[in-house]
Amino acid sequence: MLSNQILDRNVDFREALREAVLVPTDEQAELRTVVRDYLESCGDGPLRRVLGSDLGTDRRAWQTMAEEQGLPALAISESDGGMGYGFAELAVAIEECGRRLAFPSLLTTAVLGAELLSALPPGGWRSEWLAAIAAGELLMAVTGPGVPAAGASNVSARASDGGWQLHGTAEFVLDGAAADVVLVLCEDGGTGPALFACKTDAAGLRRSPLQTLDLTRAQARYEFQGSEAILLAEGDVVAAAWHRMLAMGKVAIAAEQLGVAGFALDTAVEYAKSRQQFGRPIGSFQAIKHKCADLLVELESARSAVAFAIWAAQSGHTSLPLAAALAKTAASDACTKVTAESIQIHGGIGFAWENTAHLYFRRAKSMEVLFGDGQDQRADIGQLLGLAPVAGGSAS
Repeated sequence: MLSNQILDRNVDFREALREAVLVPTDEQAELRTVVRDYLESCGDGPLRRVLGSDLGTDRRAWQTMAEEQGLPALAISESDGGMGYGFAELAVAIEECGRRLAFPSLLTTAVLGAELLSALPPGGWRSEWLAAIAAGELLMAVTGPGVPAAGASNVSARASDGGWQLHGTAEFVLDGAAADVVLVLCEDGGTGPALFACKTDAAGLRRSPLQTLDLTRAQARYEFQGSEAILLAEGDVVAAAWHRMLAMGKVAIAAEQLGVAGFALDTAVEYAKSRQQFGRPIGSFQAIKHKCADLLVELESARSAVAFAIWAAQSGHTSLPLAAALAKTAASDACTKVTAESIQIHGGIGFAWENTAHLYFRRAKSMEVLFGDGQDQRADIGQLLGLAPVAGGSAS
């Protein structure tokens, strides 16, 4: 809990807590029902088809989802070919997809990529690519400082024959093997940060799929060896767009973590109701009953933090960076704990390959470190609150 003293030193954040509307609208509730029903109708088919694959994305399933549900288009403006809703609606879809470990490309394409493109002036590649994202025809990857973690990207740009070339290596590029275009933030040699776009079939770009803990979200290594790139923008507009995208990415991951944890808890509770031991459902024993109750409390506490962060993102409030760090911290802690305990509640069957409990734990652990782990988020929170670091580098 934040103390009154801390809140007094952060008037904007205190006012945001008073202004925030955390109750979902009827339209958002209806959207949740529609998306959940659609994903349940798909079953585990899309998940099993991409499980452990190099691409990590079923392009046919993605295209069908975009045509039938329009999820990639939710937060894209109508003028750019989207549906013209907001981030709050997209967050609903991301949470529901998290429940089924489905369509992880919503994070990289519909949040990270679309957010950066939307910050650019209308026309050109911006409009063409946003329309393609909305139609489900384009998958994007993003790499640069902080994406997916600090130090994962070491790419530079050099001017060459009136154009630009990229050199260097980017590690752990989310959805990197399936992406059609990668957006890269790097220094262009004097005018500050610059945003480049590189088509993934460009000469001199080598993509290598990586073996990671999470079998449901593919990552790749990008090696740029003079790859031709397009300069999209540079300077202050890029810096501002990148910082906002980082915050939006944290909120999106937090929303996904709610979905992952929510499904893991629901399946654990259902199993506890049906699994018999000593002639009684195991859920009737205090050890299991209290464990499930504690997990629900932790999950709902995180839900409040995420709801506030979604409101800050939707409204464009200045508290977004702090709200995003708080949401990512709370959701990461809850998701990791719930998915781990879900395996324990399932008992021996929870460790079986055929059971999906281990897949949810894998996703939880991988999301825990995306955009910075708990220590990174708490350091950011301390800095944003104006707290002085103590010996060892942690905020107090």
